[in-house]
Amino acid sequence: MFATIDFSHMAPEQLAQIPAGVPPLGVVPNLVNPPTVGYNIVIAGSILMAIMLTVVAMRFYVVFRLKKKMGGDDWTVVAGVIGSCYYFAVLCLAVTKAKFGTHMYNLSVAHMRRKEVALLIWYNQVGLHV
Repeated sequence: MFATIDFSHMAPEQLAQIPAGVPPLGVVPNLVNPPTVGYNIVIAGSILMAIMLTVVAMRFYVVFRLKKKMGGDDWTVVAGVIGSCYYFAVLCLAVTKAKFGTHMYNLSVAHMRRKEVALLIWYNQVGLHV
């Protein structure tokens, strides 16, 4: 089936030349300057975050001006905004530091073994399952 490779004895220079994934037939991995759609994700997320924060600000303006107190639904909105801001911050870091939005065959094994990449993948998954 699949052959396993022991990367523990390889030098970092060797690991930098091995793609982290298998490219499709006819595609050559680009480990130097790979194309990415990560910044499109950040742009779309920024626009949606701005819309969300505007709507939430209008909601709390009405809550504090008319109702004068916060209800359970308002606290739920606060929790949702905090979670959304956390996830967006992790996403921005993941795109800039861990190269999210890039095909695995365009990333090296050395890149994927970096500590910050592992942490960002973990924080990304924690944000999805909380």
